Amino acid sequence: MEITVRSFIKKQTENLSGGAAASSALLVGRLMVGLAFMALALGQIKYYSEFRDAMVFVSIPFAGTYCAVSLGLNFAGSVLFVLGFYARVGAALLFLSVLPMLAGLVFSSANSLCLAACLAVAGGLIPYAVFGGGEYGLKDVSFFRKKSAGHGRKIHPAERRHRSL
Repeated sequence: MEITVRSFIKKQTENLSGGAAASSALLVGRLMVGLAFMALALGQIKYYSEFRDAMVFVSIPFAGTYCAVSLGLNFAGSVLFVLGFYARVGAALLFLSVLPMLAGLVFSSANSLCLAACLAVAGGLIPYAVFGGGEYGLKDVSFFRKKSAGHGRKIHPAERRHRSL
């Protein structure tokens, strides 16, 4: 049996969503990370000029552009991530918001503690971007689910025999 990347990811996703304890742990982690990014986005709005000056201080290239894009990525990603509605997209947006800062810290002589923190956050977002946010979230609300044809409809015994032929 040949193992492909798709079958490996599918198996890992099934293992990850294996029970209530795993789903609860994913929910708690998603809330902790997402709310931290949401607080960051709200702080960026309130203290925009100070945030831009801090990015210039740690040698982030194109600091003004980075601040504007980062604000959008942080806010949109954290809302999606916390609600669990397209949590993978939210995690990817948050990961993208960390990348420029991470690149700036790698190529500068900035504090290694800040670099380690950015690496930890980026590394923590990767499993959510690949495997999703778990079972609890808005994606489980029936309004967002696609209904399949015949879902919930009782099948007459004669129709059942006809389908099996």
